[in-house]
Amino acid sequence: AMQDNFNILKHNVSYNKINNITCINQAAWKSKGKIKFHTDDRQANSAIDSIVNNTNTIEIQCNTIDNILAELNIEKVDFVRIQVNGAENEVLEGMENLLKYKPKLLVAVPYRNKYLIENKLENFGYNISMTKHSHSILAY
Repeated sequence: AMQDNFNILKHNVSYNKINNITCINQAAWKSKGKIKFHTDDRQANSAIDSIVNNTNTIEIQCNTIDNILAELNIEKVDFVRIQVNGAENEVLEGMENLLKYKPKLLVAVPYRNKYLIENKLENFGYNISMTKHSHSILAY
């Protein structure tokens, strides 16, 4: 399923002749390696086991945003959108170098992680506001 989604993404980028997108088949995480990814037929997928209440798992490659940016020689990022079904803290841990440069962020965050994520971003000097859409934090 995950590989199918990635193949569709690559096809759409190619089909639409978009040349400013690099597709990376890795999960954003707090470290580089492999993680168990919990899956559900209803697309309730997450690297956090308490989000998906079943035992279906696959092993996937993961990496930090900081590592990926360094590997691609990307020096400036203006905006980051994060929607990772409960793994927001782990993704932010893997991009702490980038957060020092304060790109604007839009983070879809489950209510149970809301205060943790808000505190982490405020500690990096971000101003926080909630959007009107699905528990998303706008940080600037």
